[in-house]
Amino acid sequence: MSSLQNKRMNIVITGSTRGLGFATATRLLFEGHRVTISSESGADVTKALERLETAGVQARGMRCDISCEDDVRALLDLAREGGRDVDAWVNNAGIAGVTGRTDQLHTDDLMRLIDVNIKGTCLCSVHALWAFQMQGHGRLLNVVGRGEKSPVPFSNSYGPSKTWIRSFTLAMAREVKDSKIAVCTFQPGLVHTQLTLGVRVTRGHEHRVRYLAAVQRFLGNEPEIPGNAMAKVITGPMRNGKAYRAPALRPALRRLLSPPPPVEISMRIVEPETDYRQRP
Repeated sequence: MSSLQNKRMNIVITGSTRGLGFATATRLLFEGHRVTISSESGADVTKALERLETAGVQARGMRCDISCEDDVRALLDLAREGGRDVDAWVNNAGIAGVTGRTDQLHTDDLMRLIDVNIKGTCLCSVHALWAFQMQGHGRLLNVVGRGEKSPVPFSNSYGPSKTWIRSFTLAMAREVKDSKIAVCTFQPGLVHTQLTLGVRVTRGHEHRVRYLAAVQRFLGNEPEIPGNAMAKVITGPMRNGKAYRAPALRPALRRLLSPPPPVEISMRIVEPETDYRQRP
């Protein structure tokens, strides 16, 4: 697809009131684009809109539980107000799940992750594609992460959800290859966000995140680095089916030469699921 750099685009970003999504939205707004933000928390949406206004830009936003189809429809309707086309939709919303052995994870936690990461991405993608097909153009960017290409033991919920998103996205890309629609993935790498700095760990598996603070310190990026990269992908010459990545090597080298301050990790212990034989 051709570059849309000279056009004021109308863009939807889910999970965009903080972290990577907020950084991407901020960059796009300062470039003059129209952005609709969302979060599962209405209070977070209000705070994010206020922060943006204080910074000198204005966005639209609403509370949206992406696992609820009515909410997804409402988000699309908000972005299309005034008869506007939606030029791009970014599925960034997601949750991390709990670190631990699969049979010790609570099924409620597993189902919630499936609802958000898989069902939510599916609903948003389908509704975005419906809009794109009616318009005759559009860009869909789905955010992937660790585990998208290979298994990650003891993180056997988040990783597989990203595998599903990658496969789902690449299949859609092949389906629209003869149109003016582009469907791609974006790998942000390790980012300093609430999703990665606030971990939930099954009791007995605390050692699996022992070195996470050091890894985050030297390999993790502030959200603005992948956020700026994702904004560039959205507005640049996006190529259908391509797997885009945020820069990793140069930021890592800079941190090694000039070590950043320590990173604090918030750990919440989750009691393991009881053996099924002990259930009533």
